[in-house]
Amino acid sequence: MRLKQKPQDFRVKELLREGFLLGRGDFRVYRVTKSKATSFEAARALSEMAGVQIRDVSMAGLKDRQGITDQFMTIHRGKEVFYNRPELKIEPVGFSQDEITSKDSDGNYFEIVSRGLGETQLIRLRAGLDTVREFGYSNFFDEQRFGNLRHGQGWIALDLLRGDVEGGLKRMLAAQSVHDSAPVQHFKEQVWRRWGNWKALREIAGRYGKHHSVFDHLRKEPGDFAGAFKHLATRERVIHQFAFQSHIWNRALALWLKDAVPEPRRFTLPGIEGPLVFVKGPIPIVSGWGGCLPLPGVHLDGCRDELQVSYFEKALSRYRLEGSGFEIPNVPGFAFKADNRPLAIQPQNLRARPAEPDALNEGYSCVKFSFELPRGAYASLLIKRLLGVQSNEDQGYDPRRTSQADQQRYEEGDYAGEQRRRRGGHHRGHGSGRRGSSGSRRRGGSRGGDGEYSGERRGFREDRDAGGEAPRRSRGGGHGRGRRHSQEGPPRNDGPPKGKGGYKRPF
Repeated sequence: MRLKQKPQDFRVKELLREGFLLGRGDFRVYRVTKSKATSFEAARALSEMAGVQIRDVSMAGLKDRQGITDQFMTIHRGKEVFYNRPELKIEPVGFSQDEITSKDSDGNYFEIVSRGLGETQLIRLRAGLDTVREFGYSNFFDEQRFGNLRHGQGWIALDLLRGDVEGGLKRMLAAQSVHDSAPVQHFKEQVWRRWGNWKALREIAGRYGKHHSVFDHLRKEPGDFAGAFKHLATRERVIHQFAFQSHIWNRALALWLKDAVPEPRRFTLPGIEGPLVFVKGPIPIVSGWGGCLPLPGVHLDGCRDELQVSYFEKALSRYRLEGSGFEIPNVPGFAFKADNRPLAIQPQNLRARPAEPDALNEGYSCVKFSFELPRGAYASLLIKRLLGVQSNEDQGYDPRRTSQADQQRYEEGDYAGEQRRRRGGHHRGHGSGRRGSSGSRRRGGSRGGDGEYSGERRGFREDRDAGGEAPRRSRGGGHGRGRRHSQEGPPRNDGPPKGKGGYKRPF
């Protein structure tokens, strides 16, 4: 399966709540349509054209760079802006009484073309389409939420929960990524080599224009790593907090589904942070849960009963943590807050057109999907549920980082050393320190995803509604040997050979 092989294959349109858009108001509303650009890049372009600071531009969520995305932004008393280029279009569409936030979004409408499909995927699609229409699918956080894993930073929040504030800070600043530019790679190497020499790092950071306030703080107050976190962008800290919180939620949901649903009525697909369990029918109803499993707050605040607590305790136990210790009290920007999240998502107006020959992948088929999802749901997860496989969105992802053995070593605190031995690395410190390892863009965001971070303007949540990726490369074509699947369950991945993708930023 291949998603976003070309931008037109993935279209997202943001849906505004009824009554938000007005004929008059204090805030001008703009429709922003973009491709090959992030929402921040588009917002920066809008701010420059409107003659304001980028902080004056508000949006309901962040749409990633790939695909063609349509979203709304607001500026207080903003002037008219008309801009029309292939990669970016901006036009005023009305007014609102307040700046736009995530509460003003009712979700997204999607048009997605899935390419490189073999016969087994088409069989599974036909078997499961009506089931998903009627009952929906498990509402896991998908891989776009976990850019910290795909790009090598690991669980920064877990470091902090264990009291390794210095290690968490170091990896947040200097975990290296295959996507880093040469200057960024060099800067991070300097951080690894000179860690502890805060004066030298302050000078280096000043030359690169990155994190100079962090090192200035450490130069004045050596050892105050918790205080240094204050000098990182709030959004960066929030992303890492939400990533680990979402991981624990995913693991609790998967554990519960395995216990609550008999094996013949469920199947499992691989996920970047653990197995994803799907049900061939309705998800069981538990009295008192209201169809939701809460995102766990501090000390598992928000859990409705002891059953929910028990599954979160099981998820935390793999890291040798307990619910009573689920708190990061001394590092700003890492406050776990409880929030309800539905166990299942039911897409609206789900349609799949008949399969057609795939013009981009000879010998394979393509299917066009259209549907609507509420805010916080993942379109990529829906496609995986229907087709039973993952796509190849992120070619830079190192599949070894999610093997069971690696996960166990990470949980036992020996992950960094093992990775350095495996790759021949030479840097000291906590986490991966060698160029070419799967490090992260500092934001922890997904380079390959496309959708949104939903949340408030200065504390965005990573709820991207996006296409997926394959944690393991397929060995090739769908016309080889193997049994056909006549019922729901994960089929063989018979997609075409994978190629490299990606686009250059326009701004």
